[in-house]
Amino acid sequence: MTTCFPFLLHLEDPIVHQWVVTGILISSLPTYLALTYIPETWGKTLTTDSLLARFFPSISAPVAWCFFEIPNLYWSAYYWKAVSSQQQHILLSFFVLHYVQRSILYPLMLAKSTKRIPLPVVLAAFAFTNCNGYAQGYALSHTYIASGGNYRPFLFYLGLCLFFIGIFINLQSDAILRKLRHSGDGYQIPYGGMFRYVSTPHYFGEIVEWMGFCIACHMNAASVAFVIYTASNLVPRSRAHHHWYQTTFGDKYPRERKAIVPFLY
Repeated sequence: MTTCFPFLLHLEDPIVHQWVVTGILISSLPTYLALTYIPETWGKTLTTDSLLARFFPSISAPVAWCFFEIPNLYWSAYYWKAVSSQQQHILLSFFVLHYVQRSILYPLMLAKSTKRIPLPVVLAAFAFTNCNGYAQGYALSHTYIASGGNYRPFLFYLGLCLFFIGIFINLQSDAILRKLRHSGDGYQIPYGGMFRYVSTPHYFGEIVEWMGFCIACHMNAASVAFVIYTASNLVPRSRAHHHWYQTTFGDKYPRERKAIVPFLY
């Protein structure tokens, strides 16, 4: 592989990996601020008057999701053989499992009415998933959590439990939303599952999922940066969706629901 793509040799330098991880961490703040003050990025909050919709082309949602999530899979494939421990193979397998669902299965199940995604959003997501796919693949193939005195079985299994709880919440919530979209009746108030407590349980589930992944990875720098960036991306989007639901449905929308964290926020 490195014969065909010589630049990959530079990515084996631990300093390069540190810079990429640092970049993910630093970019969390501007991402949070941008999505806080410009919430109309894609999905239900995107309108024809939005800046992104007015001045930039857009891409079909299924094509966009596949395009900007697939880097996680090819970086995982690149580092797969370099992973040396059973624990790290399990973690990389779960990382792959999530992104097979996100890049292949999820786009195939999207409703035809799903809004197109603006090109800048697609390109920004593609850049991030390349950086993150590389960061997680490198970390799992160059860090040995199962060796010496560093391995903590409790952290590993606790993390896996949280990962599966998160992915269950995420998939269940997506299924509820998908059923509403396929009904053809436009946007509706979702009920069932964690929608009883929050407006965006799919976002809550994804944060829980990657928190579990981070704990199972013994909180290496790459997984910590990933969780922080995920929260910086999803929390302001959740707040925008919560506001959209309240504005759109008024008194019909359940007042007890929080935005993303049950009972708290």
